[in-house]
Amino acid sequence: SLQKITGRRTVPNVLVSGTSIGGGADVEALHQPGELIAKIKELGGKRIVEAKVLDSKLRRGLGGDRR
Repeated sequence: SLQKITGRRTVPNVLVSGTSIGGGADVEALHQPGELIAKIKELGGKRIVEAKVLDSKLRRGLGGDRR
């Protein structure tokens, strides 16, 4: 079960290379101070070729920020 693997019972639960970085609020908390990309690169290692923050207009089209 999800709880056995990650210690969390709720979704969404974002995993990078099999390691949970948390749910939506946790990902947002990493994103706000600019730590999300570094965390993804750290956990992904050499498998991460590129990681970047999309601008808000593009995120809206992907189901992100709808403000």
